[in-house]
Amino acid sequence: MSSWTDLTREPMIAWNTIKASWSAGWKALEANAIASYEAMIVRDPEAFRPSVEAFFTEMQAARENLTRIAAKLGQLPDDERRPFQKQLGYLLDRWRTLAAGVLADSKPAPSVQGPPVVLIVVGVIVGLAAIAWAVAAYQYAVNLREQTALTEKELDARILASREGRQLPATTLPPKSSGMAATGWLMLAGVIAAGVFFGPKLLEQVGVKA
Repeated sequence: MSSWTDLTREPMIAWNTIKASWSAGWKALEANAIASYEAMIVRDPEAFRPSVEAFFTEMQAARENLTRIAAKLGQLPDDERRPFQKQLGYLLDRWRTLAAGVLADSKPAPSVQGPPVVLIVVGVIVGLAAIAWAVAAYQYAVNLREQTALTEKELDARILASREGRQLPATTLPPKSSGMAATGWLMLAGVIAAGVFFGPKLLEQVGVKA
């Protein structure tokens, strides 16, 4: 059983509630994705498998980074730890925001598969809205994975410096953002309209960041 299957059954995380609290930008991104992809998803859902798997891969890597960061925080003195605790909270919130786009529209795959199943990835039934979201939000998942990796790298450096009694400059953790900027989701809406078969490759070339 995959960890994603577990998350679809997790009663402590209300994915529909998280999704309902999305900013206007995230909601517009999903709406544009569904409008652009719905007919193609219904006609040939398997064509979207690489894009959905790529999204899950980036999100899984980010999640693993976050788990390691949380486990390492206790190795820092209190004054050094606080900025990383705040950054971890922000990154966890972003991870849940992105994950809700697929998990709110997903459920564990049954032993017998059939209509209205759209696509099954990592043991999870991924519905139409979730497929569209995975394609549209892929670059945000990449950006999150990169942010978590950089945070862990700085955390490791500060843990080492603390052990050696060295003083490092002020943290270089990136500034926080509570949601998607209007220009960001408008640019992505234009990318969505370019077509599904480009998927993550097109998004990566555009290089839109959250």
